[in-house]
Amino acid sequence: KWEKVSGKAEVYTFSIVRRAPNPDWEADMPYVVGVAQLDEGPRMVTNFIGCKPEDLKIGMKVQVSFEDATETVSLPKFKPV
Repeated sequence: KWEKVSGKAEVYTFSIVRRAPNPDWEADMPYVVGVAQLDEGPRMVTNFIGCKPEDLKIGMKVQVSFEDATETVSLPKFKPV
């Protein structure tokens, strides 16, 4: 069942993507994709934002930040606390 969570988490693992999969993504380089471990237990695949990729560390405390992809879809991403 769906349950509300705090949005607080920590960085479980991540990878810095430095090469664009196609030219349309060049402006987004580098970006960070990884797994956030929610304080409530579950893990989720996400992007980490709000800091330089080199400053991200395993175990770093992060908080969810929703980014609008379209008018009806928002993506959960995580940024440092």
